[in-house]
Amino acid sequence: MSLNLQERQGTALQAMLALAPHRPNSFSQTDGSLPQASTAWKILIFDHVAKDILAPLMTVGMLRRQGVTLHLPLASRRSPVHEAPAVYLLSPTEENVQLLLEELQQKLYAFYFFNFTDRLSEDLMQLLARGAVEAGMVSQVVSVVDRYVDYVCLSPFEFSLNKPGIYSILNGRSSDAQASGEKTEKAIEEAVAVAVNGLFCVIATFGVVPLIRCPASPSSPARNVAMKLQERVATLPHHVQTQIFGHASSSLHRPLLILLDRDVDLAVMVRHPWLYQPLIHDVLGLRLNRVTVPVDAKESVAGPQPPRVKTYDLEARDQFWQEHSGSPFPDAALAVSDSLAAYNAKLQEINAQQAAVNAGPDGFDASGSAQGILTAVSALPGLTEKKRSLDTHTSLATALVEQIKARGLDSFFEAEQNFDTDRDADAVASAKKMIARSSPGTAVDKLRLLLALFLSRPSWPPQQIQQLEEMLREETEGVSTAALDFLRMQQSFRTLQTATLSSASMGTGPGGTVGVGAGGAGSAAQAAAATLGTKFFDKGRGLLQGVRNFLPVKRTLPIAQVVSTLLENKEESNFLYVDPRRDGAGSVGMSPGAASSTLRVPFRQAIVFVVGGGSFVEAAALRELAQRSQKQILYGTTDFVSPCDFLDELTRLGGGTSLSSALSSTPDVSP
Repeated sequence: MSLNLQERQGTALQAMLALAPHRPNSFSQTDGSLPQASTAWKILIFDHVAKDILAPLMTVGMLRRQGVTLHLPLASRRSPVHEAPAVYLLSPTEENVQLLLEELQQKLYAFYFFNFTDRLSEDLMQLLARGAVEAGMVSQVVSVVDRYVDYVCLSPFEFSLNKPGIYSILNGRSSDAQASGEKTEKAIEEAVAVAVNGLFCVIATFGVVPLIRCPASPSSPARNVAMKLQERVATLPHHVQTQIFGHASSSLHRPLLILLDRDVDLAVMVRHPWLYQPLIHDVLGLRLNRVTVPVDAKESVAGPQPPRVKTYDLEARDQFWQEHSGSPFPDAALAVSDSLAAYNAKLQEINAQQAAVNAGPDGFDASGSAQGILTAVSALPGLTEKKRSLDTHTSLATALVEQIKARGLDSFFEAEQNFDTDRDADAVASAKKMIARSSPGTAVDKLRLLLALFLSRPSWPPQQIQQLEEMLREETEGVSTAALDFLRMQQSFRTLQTATLSSASMGTGPGGTVGVGAGGAGSAAQAAAATLGTKFFDKGRGLLQGVRNFLPVKRTLPIAQVVSTLLENKEESNFLYVDPRRDGAGSVGMSPGAASSTLRVPFRQAIVFVVGGGSFVEAAALRELAQRSQKQILYGTTDFVSPCDFLDELTRLGGGTSLSSALSSTPDVSP
């Protein structure tokens, strides 16, 4: 079985658009009375959740090829199209069901194909059925299908539940009135349910029940998710379980689902990245494979024009993105330059062939020239796509370099990377230099550096960090350090526990709390990076001049260490082993350590899921681990959270307010 979740989800959605029931679960009626011609073209209706699911997978052209002539939001005002069938993809909520009942009353379309991103509850199913009867539209409702696609695939091996703010919900502690405490508890239960439902959809898409490893700590949110997921699978009616997962398969052929808490590595969430995709996520705000970059304002007769922006979609078909999203930024920038040179050379070759044809009949080889023209014409679509990709990545690299230079991001990355190996005195000196008012960077950049230092020195005396904290507030005119207060509280809380993930004996000491497990750290790559200052992008500008040319020190992230150990299926007392199929009656089938000795063989496939937010740096580290170990690893999380957004969560947990204003204010460092 392949762990290409994007391909699996795409197949499920294409089946939906082909009007295939796929799962005969809730309701389906198809007979000869449904004319084939009436389904040749169709209208797609979606809510905001389904829109985010569809966006990374389906282009307008792909929808057209599936016969979709209109795609419209459920909440929009729509005119009747009585001859057309309508395909709906919606979240299974009462609000959406009520809107569907209004649609049936209005009799907008010829036939209705209702699809839900997750399981529609029995109560809502009955409500929908009663409404269809009252509207006299039972025969027009062709099917009601649970599709189990409530997650967003960003690449073949990365997915998100698209649920931000989960970390702050799971870690919110209230000492207020009982009502406030009950509200917090309810929010935590809902956050856990979000993770459980999303993970159930993922394993339902694969059609296989995985074996689960989760932290053994009773306070672990990931453990709570594992138990709830086990309960949901084990308590399914037998016929439903068979329809979704088939018959029980050997444990040797089931993937491993590794559930981890965000606290496995907090440093990776606040440190400044240097890989291409994480840098775009941090600096430019990559969201659901879409990024918006500013365009230079232009002068006109009427005066300066307002700033403009341009939006780019980083799609799976973008070969450059697939190859270099996990590369260090200098490598990616060099690859853009080299690809642009190759593109120009190919274009010159085609132009030369055309010039030879136009030169006249003297010495003209008709057969050879005709073959050359055919070759050139066949190459044009590929060249057009390559040009589009190069334009995109040239714009992104330009925008990144501007921010790197303005904020000194290369220096922040280097300093934070060196915290793992610096002596204490050197680390303090480096931090003081970076925090100083005369140094570039926003107040938030400097706060992130201080948090990275704190997380790399958990055993430091409190007064050492306090001195740097006071300096930070003074040099940045009072930036909030509430995030640091929360991390101190978390550290004190962990010391009271006897078994936590952060103290797992997996070699995750201060030197392993973060790192960029990116390849290309050999001498050849270093030599290439050293020449970046002389490389030119479009119009002959030395774009990367002034940017520090270095590659990340190759270190193994904690998540990669954990996953590598658990894939070997070795004894690990800090992780429970959970088999949702062990007990069909629904009791928890779990044991400490690894599986029984008869099953203690290495796993070839793993789904790694982080509860509380994920990082593209971690995703890149696991891609490298998969390549190195020749195993399939799928990385997912409740949401890919940018460092600044995660810092906002930490700040609110520490009692502070949003840091957005500090983020946008870069200090003036001019003399």
